Amino acid sequence: MNSLLIKNANIITMCNGIELYSSFLGITSGIIDYVSDKPPKSQYDMTFDAQNAIVIPGFVNAHTHIPMVMFRGVADDIPLEKWLYDHIFPLEEKLTPDDVYSAAKLALSEMIAGGTTCFCDMYFFSEQIIKATM
Repeated sequence: MNSLLIKNANIITMCNGIELYSSFLGITSGIIDYVSDKPPKSQYDMTFDAQNAIVIPGFVNAHTHIPMVMFRGVADDIPLEKWLYDHIFPLEEKLTPDDVYSAAKLALSEMIAGGTTCFCDMYFFSEQIIKATM
């Protein structure tokens, strides 16, 4: 059994505004099975001290074009139409499935680091984005 106890956590539950300070959160086999300001009676395989940290649910990004991370910084500070038609669309015409796969891997690592756990992507070469996600 894989289990983890997070102790001393400031927990924001997103459930009726409940916030617990310096509390405990237990996870067993990927499922949260304990949340309380009191220590659990059961034992966990591992313990993580989250002193001064916040535990919150993962973020959901409901509209993404994650491979566009490769265009970050391209023609900044110009009107949207000019940016798209004069800069982005010409670059996108040259993209290969491998380009999209590599860019998706980068974007996914950034999302994971930032706490995003779910996303809905609307870019082309979607099979490459799915492959990068697996």
